[in-house]
Amino acid sequence: MDKVTTDTRGVYARNNIKLTNHHCEGCPFRSRCTKSRIGRSINYCKELDEFHKEVRKNVTSEEGKKLMFKRDNEAEGTFGDLKENMGYDRLYRRGYDNAQMEIYLVSMGHNIRKYQKLKKRIKETEENQMKQVKEMLRLFIC
Repeated sequence: MDKVTTDTRGVYARNNIKLTNHHCEGCPFRSRCTKSRIGRSINYCKELDEFHKEVRKNVTSEEGKKLMFKRDNEAEGTFGDLKENMGYDRLYRRGYDNAQMEIYLVSMGHNIRKYQKLKKRIKETEENQMKQVKEMLRLFIC
């Protein structure tokens, strides 16, 4: 154990432990393991590890599975659509207000796009129905 630090950013204070392996000098696998001159190092936080275990437990419960399924269908699909189909993968504005405005604009664009697709689908459905009606009339008249 090399160093113990306390991180007070965020809601909870965390004690971080930095572990460094100083025995890498003669190791034949050093080049595959690390690029560092002083050896491989690991940052470990016990509190964060406990939070991760709690989250895993919550997500694997029956209620957690239902909530994750709901989240996957409702929210994640929209963000996936923005990233994959619209090429939007990061915020380009800095500051909370500017970033919020950018999210609003992107959301408006996404909603307008969905509205246009729905309008097009309704129009195509109406056209298909009219074609069917005309075809039925043609058959009855002949």
